[in-house]
Amino acid sequence: MTILYDSNRGCTACPLSEGCKGPVPAVGLETSKVMLIGEAPGRNEDIKGEPFTGDAGQYLDSLLDSVGIRRSDVLISNVVKCRPRGNRTPTVEEAEFCATRWLDVEVEMFQPEIIVPMGRVAIQHFLGDVTVEHVHGIPAGKVLPVYHPAAGFYDTRLMRAIQEDFQALGKLVNGETQSAPVDQHPDPDYVEYENITGKSFSSGDRPMMAYDTEVVDNKLWSVQASGVTGTAGFFPGMDQPAVKGKAVVHNYLYDAQWIDLPDSTDDTMLMAYLLGLPQGLKELAWRLCGMEMQSYQEIMGDHRRRKGLLYLSEAAKHDWPDPPDLTDVIWIKKDGRLGSVTKKPQHISRKIKRIIADVVGGKENKDGPVNPWTRWHNIDPRERAAVEEQLGKMPDASLEDVDPDTAIRYSCRDADATLRVYQVLWPKIQELGLEFTYQLDRQVLPVAMSMMQEGIALDGEFLGILGRHYMELMEAKAEDIFSLVGKRFNPNSDNELRVLMYEYLGFKPTKFTETGLPKVNKEELSKLKHAVVPMLLEYKHLAHLKDSFCDTLPGKIDSHGRVHCTINVTRTETGRWSMKEPNLQQIPARTEYGREIRKAFVAGPGYYLAAIDYSQIEMRVAAHLAQCQSMIGLFNEGRDIHTETAAQIFNVPLDQVTSQQRYPTKTMGFGVIYGLTPHGLYSQMAQEGLRD
Repeated sequence: MTILYDSNRGCTACPLSEGCKGPVPAVGLETSKVMLIGEAPGRNEDIKGEPFTGDAGQYLDSLLDSVGIRRSDVLISNVVKCRPRGNRTPTVEEAEFCATRWLDVEVEMFQPEIIVPMGRVAIQHFLGDVTVEHVHGIPAGKVLPVYHPAAGFYDTRLMRAIQEDFQALGKLVNGETQSAPVDQHPDPDYVEYENITGKSFSSGDRPMMAYDTEVVDNKLWSVQASGVTGTAGFFPGMDQPAVKGKAVVHNYLYDAQWIDLPDSTDDTMLMAYLLGLPQGLKELAWRLCGMEMQSYQEIMGDHRRRKGLLYLSEAAKHDWPDPPDLTDVIWIKKDGRLGSVTKKPQHISRKIKRIIADVVGGKENKDGPVNPWTRWHNIDPRERAAVEEQLGKMPDASLEDVDPDTAIRYSCRDADATLRVYQVLWPKIQELGLEFTYQLDRQVLPVAMSMMQEGIALDGEFLGILGRHYMELMEAKAEDIFSLVGKRFNPNSDNELRVLMYEYLGFKPTKFTETGLPKVNKEELSKLKHAVVPMLLEYKHLAHLKDSFCDTLPGKIDSHGRVHCTINVTRTETGRWSMKEPNLQQIPARTEYGREIRKAFVAGPGYYLAAIDYSQIEMRVAAHLAQCQSMIGLFNEGRDIHTETAAQIFNVPLDQVTSQQRYPTKTMGFGVIYGLTPHGLYSQMAQEGLRD
């Protein structure tokens, strides 16, 4: 590759230049018709002074090769020329400042026919405030937005989308025309229930009826229904339509909480999940049907602004206490140590008055008029605490605040979009022969809903006792830690832990947070060779169990003594379900302390709790698909594949394989199937103390 110019290697126009070797210039063929633009240099690029030379660069090469494009025939650059500290994502301000100074000049200088921004920062520079999921792979004039190649390293679900994006690039280079989808119903007919007397909104003789719900203050506010594309009816919350016949929704597990849906209801989110497409309805409607849909934030913008201004006007009438001193710890690179910075923030009353003045005075930011909601929530929570303690949180807007015509159009569009998306997705499911797989997943949706509603019984008193026991263990462990290192500190404070490890004990940090502070998480601590590390990890493990489970779960128990979580059926790459609020799948099982938590989950009178699991199902499927006779033989003989593998790797007899030897081989076995990277394997091993 040819470095096109090196004059910007001496640029010091912004603070980013202080944390790297120097800005990285563009490289490539000056006369190329294609210009690829990333977000910012990484560590390797910073050292070599050339963009895309690390792992992401190698993957980029393979993507280009797969569509018949040579790297030497394209231009490659970045929006931001300097590597942000810790390889963090550049801010909007950093991107715009640097791009105006360098990237925009490059584009004007080289006049590429096809501009390929890769990743959010680059895409938003050219297309404004859009999401990658919404626009990737669809040409917008001479700009083809694509996912950043490195995105697939962090989320393997994106690999397919990344490859499809570059296939789109290959078609453009070969002269094949591509255009955005066209909305077939640009002037839809959305009407309120009261104005459609006599029209049936059960599916009747129609092949499908799409439904959508809107909720305000945790109560059903409206139901929308669409049986013909380009039309929809709006039903206020008290006038729900009876759901009859064949129905489809987007996210069954949400809508089924508010309206009675047949067990046979189809789910376009599930269809999109199986097809590897975006799961957001707005992204799907745009990409498949050309439907432009306003976001909830766009609808609420002025109303949120009005409510925020009223809140701040009330706050301005009060006398608030002087602000607290704010102390933060930073890593001073030139001295190789941590330093603390204490500042006295501006009085909250002055900040409130400044926001009001900016809003009333019509001040403009880069993204539009000043939004009091955003400005207020950008203030450090420690500074807002006194105000929010007395006045409560700043109220948010809802559909009740929107004029009826706007609310009806916004709400009905979701039902219309669901129907249109279904009509595109179902033929794709059939074309790929996924009907059976889809029906299996669809039929368990009511089961998941039942599980969410039923919940699981939890012994809160037991967790309280266990939490106090863990607190005693933590106190004893802390004293052991203090004796070993010869000083007392707060082991719950990341800042004090940074001082201990990177200043008092003299270790050098290798990874930093987005704000530039050295990381002290489990993965980073596990890399450090010191006797205090295992003790700290055990202390942090106990603290995590106490805080996340013993102290938190009892507060989620309902009046019937049960805990209810939210189940996600379309979020994981493996196809497994995931849970949140609380995540009951995260209850630890590999440590004795963690297993004690599980004893708090109990069965009701006359019932038992049973643990049921497929035996190494993924490995059995892999053995069958690969027709690996050695693996098939192991399973047919009832032997444990992970133990067998560990015995061979560590060269020990089968009956002497330890759990610490079996665990990494099991992790690697599943990792091969699910795309675990070498770094990912190292991280998991380090956290288990097995990296050596």
